[in-house]
Amino acid sequence: MAPDKYLQSIRELSKKIEIYKMMRRETEEALNHIKASIPSDDRVQRSRTGGLDTKIIRNMEKLEEIDSWISAANTKQLSRKNDALQKIEALKDGQCKQFLLDYYIAGKSEKQIAREYHFSNFDSVYGLKTRALKYFRKEYSNC
Repeated sequence: MAPDKYLQSIRELSKKIEIYKMMRRETEEALNHIKASIPSDDRVQRSRTGGLDTKIIRNMEKLEEIDSWISAANTKQLSRKNDALQKIEALKDGQCKQFLLDYYIAGKSEKQIAREYHFSNFDSVYGLKTRALKYFRKEYSNC
């Protein structure tokens, strides 16, 4: 994998993990809503729940599937981040190195970086990103 695609995959995996966490929260809310609609009277016959048991089971299975995906993705991301961090840390100190750490490892946005680095416009951030990737690519052409 090309070094810039490798670094970008770390950011993309973070975004996917956040999306799956959001899906998990939504599924939990749906499950709680279903559970709340079941009458609490123990004497209510099973047939009156109208298939809610099936919906609960489906949502529980969906939660397990999402949890499994999140766990696998977290492991994969941790491994990639650790590998990338070691490579970036081995680079010579400077603005390019700091950008790589901030953008790819810490997950900061270009807007945050522009503010923190006191850049007056986004062209400076894009220029720095280009330089940083070129520097990283030069040092680690076969990530």
